[in-house]
Amino acid sequence: MKCSALSSVRALAFAVATAALLPVAALGGSMPTGLSVRTLSSRPDMVTGGDVVVELNASVAIDWSAELNGIDVTSDFRPVEGERRFIAVLTGLREGSNSLDVRVAGELKSELRIINHPPGAGVFAGPRHGPEFCETEVNGLGPPTDAECSAPTRIDYYYKVSGAEKQGTSAKGSLDSGERFAKRMPPAMSAGFRLYDASQPAQDVAQTRISGGRTIPYIVRRETGVIDHVAYDLRFLQEPGKPLPTPWGRSGTAWNGRLVYASYSSGCFNSYGEDVIYSAEADEVLIAEGYAVVTSAQNVFSGNCNPVVAAETVAMIKEHFAKQYGAPVHTIGWGPSNGAMRQYFTAQNYPGLFDGIIPFISYPDALTFVFSTSDCRLLTGAFERSHQAWTDKEKASVSGFASWATCQKEAKLAPVDPRDCIDPVPRTDIYDPISRRDGVRCDYFANTINMLGRDARTGLGARLLDNVGVQYGLNAFNTRVVDAEHFVELNELVGGFDDDGDFVQERTHAGEDAARRAYETGLVLTGAGGLTSTPIIDWRWYTDDVDNFHVSFESFATRARLIKASGHADNQVVLTYAGDSRYTYTDSDINASLIALREHELVPAMDHWLDNIAADNRPGTAAERVTRNKPASLKDACWTKGGQEIAGTDIYRTNGKCRRLYPLYADPRIVAGAPLANDILKCRLKPLSTSDYKRPLSKQQLQRLRAVFPNGVCDYRRPGFGQEIAKSIWRTY
Repeated sequence: MKCSALSSVRALAFAVATAALLPVAALGGSMPTGLSVRTLSSRPDMVTGGDVVVELNASVAIDWSAELNGIDVTSDFRPVEGERRFIAVLTGLREGSNSLDVRVAGELKSELRIINHPPGAGVFAGPRHGPEFCETEVNGLGPPTDAECSAPTRIDYYYKVSGAEKQGTSAKGSLDSGERFAKRMPPAMSAGFRLYDASQPAQDVAQTRISGGRTIPYIVRRETGVIDHVAYDLRFLQEPGKPLPTPWGRSGTAWNGRLVYASYSSGCFNSYGEDVIYSAEADEVLIAEGYAVVTSAQNVFSGNCNPVVAAETVAMIKEHFAKQYGAPVHTIGWGPSNGAMRQYFTAQNYPGLFDGIIPFISYPDALTFVFSTSDCRLLTGAFERSHQAWTDKEKASVSGFASWATCQKEAKLAPVDPRDCIDPVPRTDIYDPISRRDGVRCDYFANTINMLGRDARTGLGARLLDNVGVQYGLNAFNTRVVDAEHFVELNELVGGFDDDGDFVQERTHAGEDAARRAYETGLVLTGAGGLTSTPIIDWRWYTDDVDNFHVSFESFATRARLIKASGHADNQVVLTYAGDSRYTYTDSDINASLIALREHELVPAMDHWLDNIAADNRPGTAAERVTRNKPASLKDACWTKGGQEIAGTDIYRTNGKCRRLYPLYADPRIVAGAPLANDILKCRLKPLSTSDYKRPLSKQQLQRLRAVFPNGVCDYRRPGFGQEIAKSIWRTY
């Protein structure tokens, strides 16, 4: 019964989202009468919880009325002070289709169709595959109250101790090391904070200056609860007893109207759990200025590596926020590594959830990173089996990275073995090819069934790995770092993976349909969709030279994809800061203070950019408004170790100052001939030809290579199989 109802609602939602004949007002457009109606808390086809925030905007004085499913709700609309806008929180929506009729002088002028989704059903990410483990207790919310991992919402207050402002920030755990967080209560307070008891007001409360110049007590309201099956954490300045912001306004509150959505990283695993809420103490610099900061356990990759589920959670948390506190003026994405991947994915495929994004130590997407990690794992095995002596310099040249140690670290992160499960999956439930073939599979592809489909041969999630035709070490051979015998033997030995992630001698072959779906569904970032009109500040500290796999070329791989999609990347700014061996992706105080400093600078800069865009009423596309309103202070730049800024339009070119200061490296595919965009999953083939090689190969060596590549080698001059710049957005599953 539940499945049937859910299917019906999803089908109806899809119809609403795609119908071309709906009244313009159904998606928030204007009517000739000077009236416009739109939902503020979510898209009208993606409402959850049985209630929705609706705005009615009257440009002139009009006698209007509103009915929801035939019931008069005119009185529910309250005016926004000083404006001709009226806002209502409409409750009692029925599951499925609802109709909000707006009449002017008794005549029907608009029918806004609203689709309310069943509780616990999700909205657009589709069915979850595999078990689901509730972890409300480790998040301080007590045992779950139902199968959807629900738990009572919790409100706590804490305050900054006077004098602690000068102590600095100690954001332990700012970025996770790739290991699952220990089972513990998440930190409710940062260093220098104490719990605030309103019944016994503290006398040592620090003051903070918020946007607009007001100075107020530094007291933070922390809300934790469960949305979309997982715990979330929402914080903003709020003194107990003072008014909270509402959908009708925020007068007298400390919130500046801006919401920062933080996505933090923890590897790309599939634990079927929600993981521990992670709220970085570095975010306190934003809260202190009046920003609201929210995050969710769904936005930590070690719980779920499915970016569509993560985007759905963003949508539902924003919906909750808008219903309780009002629709944000801007929502800004913030976060590193896998959190950066999720920002890029969401901005491209589900535009409107983020108005601007600030990814750091970024990658374009998880799927091409999976390819890179799996290549490193294969290369590691090939070097171990080789009869040739390999130096670390030679290995590094084949890997593309500054050091071979970087590739070795990547190899350990390859999520291709279905048995690589982490807590809370019980060891007795994990898949085993002999004793437990129906067990839980935890590889990346067990999490992408909705997007990539199933393999017709195995019935498992399609395993999109392919290295057919890849000439590993091609650049190393052509540049005389390795000789012919090293190059030939390497390609003979590298092999591939089977369905269980085990090594096999044959290269890994992926289906063309799975490759096509990867581009269609946005699992591969193409730079199109909503990303063409999203402001981007991509920043990183340079650690290519300290064996850290958060390498700088990834920012420029994204740039190359943006250029492919739009002909330019004027909506992306790349900033590179001096590195240090202490700057890692792991827990570190030095990271925390650096991150806090960048938040303090870059979030207001993005805010300024978005304000400029919002104020621009000149003709032009959304993408044009983004590029022409970029603040002059936001431009590509790098900083020397001494703190000197180098900025300009060509600083990252081959001979640019920043490129010389911070060299860009690559990965195994790029040094095998792939383009910088690194977006070809399954290459098209061409006959093996001696013209590929700048050094001679013996007749026997050429024969051996032809045996490795009987159907030819990768032709990177052509797009890969299924490769297209998909422009579809708001795809449902």
